[in-house]
Amino acid sequence: MNNKFFYPFIFLLIFSACSLTKPNTGNKHDKEIRKVFDYLEKAHFVFKTIDAKARLFIKNEEISQNISIDLKIIHDSLIWVSAKMMGFEIVRIFINQENITIIDKLNSSYSVVPLIFIKDHFALPYYHLRDIEAILTGKLLFIPDGYYDVKKDSNVMIFEYTVDSLHQSLIFDRKESAVSGYKLDYPQLRQRAEIRYREKIRQNRFEIPKIVEIWAYLPEENYLKLNYFSIRFNEAIECDTSIPSGYLQTD
Repeated sequence: MNNKFFYPFIFLLIFSACSLTKPNTGNKHDKEIRKVFDYLEKAHFVFKTIDAKARLFIKNEEISQNISIDLKIIHDSLIWVSAKMMGFEIVRIFINQENITIIDKLNSSYSVVPLIFIKDHFALPYYHLRDIEAILTGKLLFIPDGYYDVKKDSNVMIFEYTVDSLHQSLIFDRKESAVSGYKLDYPQLRQRAEIRYREKIRQNRFEIPKIVEIWAYLPEENYLKLNYFSIRFNEAIECDTSIPSGYLQTD
């Protein structure tokens, strides 16, 4: 896979279903399930903007690289990313409701990829901007509109279900009262992925996971670790989405 597409494609692969519904009342553990999802629903989206700085480590068969990241999110409108190495911007990515735009600063070129193309490429049933946003901020909450299995021990509750050969799991940390991970397995396409969240980064009453780790097998192994070290919520932000003069569009 072309490296310039790796970063946005990984996030989109992991998301597969995100219907925020009340739990099936036919399930066992009803009382605790309701408590868990009432809590998560209230905390689902509590910000209008995010302005963050982070370090991103990427590893796959072709690269192993640490990158500095400026990340800005306008809820349900725009995700804007600037990636730098040794202080120099190498790529800028912005995602809106329809497209992903990738500006390659090293080669003075840019690409525009429709979200629907990525949906079709990975055979995903859902591909919305707010779901990518939710993955980056630990707010992705999917519950099937039907039967699902619940497993639990003293530390976690795991919600599992399978539809059309796609198996999904949501892992809830009972002690931290927070989602700690997701798993997705699509054997038919030889694709699987896992997200893990660790620690918290806070400003005032707002918080998101400090560390986001992603493993994706497409089927080759890809790994990302996003580590936030600075964050501001609900402040006015500016995002430059212009294409530099003279840049050539590529496929």
